[in-house]
Amino acid sequence: MMFDNIKKLLAYVALHSTPEIWPIIINFCFGFPLGITSLQILSIDLGTEIAPGIAMAKEPMEGDIMERPPRPRENVLVSNTLLNYAYGYAGLIQSVGCFFSYMTIYWLNGIAIKDLWMSSYVYWRPGAPDFHSNGKIFTEAEQLHMMAQSCSAWQMGIVFGQ
Repeated sequence: MMFDNIKKLLAYVALHSTPEIWPIIINFCFGFPLGITSLQILSIDLGTEIAPGIAMAKEPMEGDIMERPPRPRENVLVSNTLLNYAYGYAGLIQSVGCFFSYMTIYWLNGIAIKDLWMSSYVYWRPGAPDFHSNGKIFTEAEQLHMMAQSCSAWQMGIVFGQ
């Protein structure tokens, strides 16, 4: 029983790691504004994840646990199937959802996606010059506000996806 519960807990914990790392990759590789801050990652890992994780670990045992044969010794705790599910399938689906919510904030404010390319090196930070996109001018305060909204959208995507 412990083996099964630990596997479920590992899948739950590993699932949100993928959408936490993608905004950093997108920022470094494509120069888009940062999608999540380190404080938000900590709030997800330490705040919103603890109670459900404990509840999952304390889950009552299944009714047929004593009728099942013992697991083979060669069964590993973290299987390839578990890794593919957590980091590949479910993790990428959640990451795509987070990315769309993140991009929606910029789109709703009238910013073209192509204008975000490599923009984080100059804009989206304190003291940034005015940002121009689609004939609109965005001041430093507007940029920081939009970035905070987009970071919040990414964080909510992770929290609700759990």
